[in-house]
Amino acid sequence: MSKSVWAVVLSWNGREDTLACLETLFRQSRMPDKVVVVDNGSQDGLEAPLRQAYPRVEYVYQAINLGFAGGMNLGLRRALDSGAEYILTPSNDTLLREQSLEKMLLALEARPEVGGAAPKIYFHNPAGHIYFNGGYFTRATLRPSHPGELKPEKPPILTLPREMTFLNGCCPLYRARALHQVGLYDEGFGAYYEDADLSLRLQQGGWKLLLVPEAVVIHRHAAAFQANADQNMPGTVSPLKWFLMTRNRLWLLRKHGRWWQKALGIALVVSSRAVLMLLQILRGRPQKARGVLKGLWQGLFHAGFERQSAPAPERP
Repeated sequence: MSKSVWAVVLSWNGREDTLACLETLFRQSRMPDKVVVVDNGSQDGLEAPLRQAYPRVEYVYQAINLGFAGGMNLGLRRALDSGAEYILTPSNDTLLREQSLEKMLLALEARPEVGGAAPKIYFHNPAGHIYFNGGYFTRATLRPSHPGELKPEKPPILTLPREMTFLNGCCPLYRARALHQVGLYDEGFGAYYEDADLSLRLQQGGWKLLLVPEAVVIHRHAAAFQANADQNMPGTVSPLKWFLMTRNRLWLLRKHGRWWQKALGIALVVSSRAVLMLLQILRGRPQKARGVLKGLWQGLFHAGFERQSAPAPERP
């Protein structure tokens, strides 16, 4: 297996998570040929311990937080410009089992029509509960979903690779040719649903998406947002996260949905978010209600996704 394989890890004030993720990358049965860490506007002193522990890792510091999509694209462009043929993009709060990269590589090598693959992903807590075991878009509303999420895994436990329609952005392995064709993450999304957008664009470009269950990853869900959250803010979801999830869900519909998917999907989002805002107000959380309202306004009447197509570099 002589292909050039890169890994890109994005860190936002997640020093300990990032170092733990890198440790599992360097324990892989098939290690990446090159690892790039993009430090996305952090203030946690990552550079010194990173250079000491992993001197071969390329460290890229970005002074301003560009969001997940923008920060990840810095690393993806670096890999594509350097001739990478496959690019692994694990979230920094993931831990990879030792054969995960090798299993995904073998699956992509066996099927040249596949543009990206994902591992089976378990929650760190509660242990043994599924986070991602294949993803799909609902036909009626174009909503990406993870069947079985937050539930213990039950038999039959399938081990063979299988096709899916939604490639979760937690730890995908992309084929560089596919990214050269369809472009990178749409930076207008910032964070949340950028992986759904890329999944749809890959399939529109004729590429298949694959789940590789024998590749296994443990995920500390939303660790970056938790690490950077306002500790005085009640609840588990910040106003920023509610804003991004609301706006980007609507943007995904407006960008890719057919007229009937837009009608059904937008009606569902607006009605459910109206109930959510009322609940947040009743619970004494007006900041979160404002975050949802801002997300609805921008999602319905702004079009940031139309301004940024995030093209990939030309193939070398």
